Amino acid sequence: MDIRRRTLVWYSEVLSKCVLSDNLCDNSILPFNQSQYSNCYARSQITRIWQIMGEGLNYLIRLLIFLTIKRGYASFVNVNTAGRMSEFRIRYLGNTSNYNKFERPITRSNGSTSTEPVKVQVLLHIESIREISSESTLDFYLVQFWRDERLTGKNVKVTGWYLPDDLWYADTYFLLVRDLQYSNEEQYVIIDKEGNVEYNRKVRLRTPCTPNVLLFPFDIANCSLRILSYGYTDKELVYEWFKDTQRHDNGYSQPGVFVDKVNNRVDYVGFNFLGVKTKHSTLMYGKLNYSSLEVSLQLKRKFSAYLFQVYIPAALIVVLSWTVFWINVRATPARASLGVTTVLTMLTLSTQSQTQNAKHVSNNMTALDIYLWVSFFFVIFAMLEFALSDYRLNFTRSRITPGRIVSHNRACQIHGSNFYPNSGEKDAMNTISESCFTEHYQLLGFPNNDDAVKGITSKTWRYFEDDSGSLINQCARVVFPALYTLFNFIYWLFIWYVSQRKEDEQI
Repeated sequence: MDIRRRTLVWYSEVLSKCVLSDNLCDNSILPFNQSQYSNCYARSQITRIWQIMGEGLNYLIRLLIFLTIKRGYASFVNVNTAGRMSEFRIRYLGNTSNYNKFERPITRSNGSTSTEPVKVQVLLHIESIREISSESTLDFYLVQFWRDERLTGKNVKVTGWYLPDDLWYADTYFLLVRDLQYSNEEQYVIIDKEGNVEYNRKVRLRTPCTPNVLLFPFDIANCSLRILSYGYTDKELVYEWFKDTQRHDNGYSQPGVFVDKVNNRVDYVGFNFLGVKTKHSTLMYGKLNYSSLEVSLQLKRKFSAYLFQVYIPAALIVVLSWTVFWINVRATPARASLGVTTVLTMLTLSTQSQTQNAKHVSNNMTALDIYLWVSFFFVIFAMLEFALSDYRLNFTRSRITPGRIVSHNRACQIHGSNFYPNSGEKDAMNTISESCFTEHYQLLGFPNNDDAVKGITSKTWRYFEDDSGSLINQCARVVFPALYTLFNFIYWLFIWYVSQRKEDEQI
């Protein structure tokens, strides 16, 4: 019994050591055979697994405690908010059976109920206009006014995060907008003793902008915003622009719309603000009509950046392509390299312009594209003129033979005898022919004793050497600048006239 008890005590000590450390299961510490060593190692690994599982369970318990506390806090906030709203109903609305937030305000006179629609006046205080392209981002305060006789005698003002949920609100809807965001902090509700309600809330959205694509970048963009009710027809709710009698010197104003020009700097995004237009209309959806309000912001695009980045470089490239007309017609490598360089540069400028302006005009043809492509064609035609003049030069050289020179020389002599009856003039012509013979005959490779060539006059040599290539260059020096100048005159005159007319129509 003592031996068995001592063995158990020793074995328990060994197992405790295996639990405490993985490195204790070796022959230096455990003087037993291989099977006992393997058993000790397996037990130590199982113990490590249990430790890892215990740590994971500990983290899981902490997470559950955190989620429970968070849920309890959220429930507390909701209960507190609901209590605040209930307090608003009890304190300000009085008997809850007489007020139903799902029923629109109804006008009552002499105890009878009127069927007139609710009139909701709207005031937009536009704080900023940003990111103007095919759409624009608007930040504005939406202020709505209406009368609710059920709230007569109350005097309430609630502002901040939580507004009373027990009131009736107009279901105002913005047509064709994206990324609509309502601010929960910047809002308030005011109710006076006559039952007039003022509801103010900050809104951010993206609304469509329609540029005049053909006149881009000299166009006027119209950024419009349309307001209507989502569920009430025009027989139940009518929107009207708020008639503000105050004069605002620090902004642009129309009845129901005010644009702050101090904080709203549209010139930073490449536009000038022209004005505001408002309109009241009725929209039909299916068989029902809905009251609608529309505001249009007129923005004139600044073209100075396009003038210095696109127009002037394009014109300079065209002028540079004309230098091939003044280069010697026989300098083929120089003319070819200059022509190819101007063509590629013009193509690169046109491609970059179309890529950068795609977000503004949606890949449609614009006035800028017309100018760039006409300039590109002028550069192409200059390159074609070089090819034509070079071809005519080689063609004329190939036709110069000794026999043809002799025949032309005889023709020139006959021509000279007809037009120079005075022998002194004929001697002068022959003197010119002899002086230029030595300079030109070597170009054709004729021997010096060729008497047939010695009679060639200077006028005959100019006939061969001032070939069609040089004549084409001389014509191009006049035709190309004249046509491009005429195009620019017509283009800028048309742009100025149409843009001024559009601007006068918008104002």
